Amino acid sequence: MAAEGHPVQVAVRVLGVSESGFYAWRDRGPSARSIRHALLTDTIHQIHAASNGVYGVRRVHAELTLGRGMKLWHGTVAMLMSRAGIKGIAGRPKWRRARADLSGLG
Repeated sequence: MAAEGHPVQVAVRVLGVSESGFYAWRDRGPSARSIRHALLTDTIHQIHAASNGVYGVRRVHAELTLGRGMKLWHGTVAMLMSRAGIKGIAGRPKWRRARADLSGLG
């Protein structure tokens, strides 16, 4: 709101935060978690691109943990992939045998 030209005093009153808290938030750098998530997202993009867009959450997680030795949860990979809009390709379609037309038999 303050970035849109509204006075800071009005914005903090509407949002229910203190003015000093707003300025502290504005001047604070990114957290260690957000930096780690950004680096992991870049790595996930690389793995996904190397697989020609085939790998999903399970294979990307396996590549990160087994292939690159990183320790992270499966849910973290799923969250970062969904935030980045990365999806794997589903398995190949199952073959179904054509059924004989039995409508003329009875």
